Amino acid sequence: MLKRLCLVVCWVLLASLWWTNLAAAHGGNYIISETRDQYFVVVSLAPGPMSVGRGDASIAVRNSNDFAALPVDAISVVLIDPDGEEFGYTPAPESGPADAIYGSHDLDFSRSGEWQFLLRLTEAGQTQEFRTTVSVAGGIMRWLNVILYMVPIIVLAILITLAALRNRMLRKAALESDSHAT
Repeated sequence: MLKRLCLVVCWVLLASLWWTNLAAAHGGNYIISETRDQYFVVVSLAPGPMSVGRGDASIAVRNSNDFAALPVDAISVVLIDPDGEEFGYTPAPESGPADAIYGSHDLDFSRSGEWQFLLRLTEAGQTQEFRTTVSVAGGIMRWLNVILYMVPIIVLAILITLAALRNRMLRKAALESDSHAT
């Protein structure tokens, strides 16, 4: 009996790992992956799909020839909402400045719709702009991601509860059969 319960728990844990990997695979989207002049820029935006609320942008700047880190003098992000209002952010280095990986973890997508994401890199007085459109869904999308993460935990709790109830019923039946036998 205990072996079966352990087997069920192991299968549920494996299934939960599979489910959380699926959910994690949707934890962010690459919104820019572009080469221009000496720059190869990759930007990921989380959560993915983007929905109303806070967002995180991770930006990697590389040399387009050898993909080595290419630090810049200044970097900025401008979000333009569907009504044309602009919001500016200054990403900070995620690790050492020589790694050329920057992050902005306070992006505020206040409403759903088509937002413009504008990245500006400045090096030696020259500015390069990288632009893309980000579709921002309503706030319900964040709850769907939370539910996706919670499904394995809920299933595991139900299975453990059912196993405990079954054990209680079997114990009670065994005690009753022992009392009738004596």
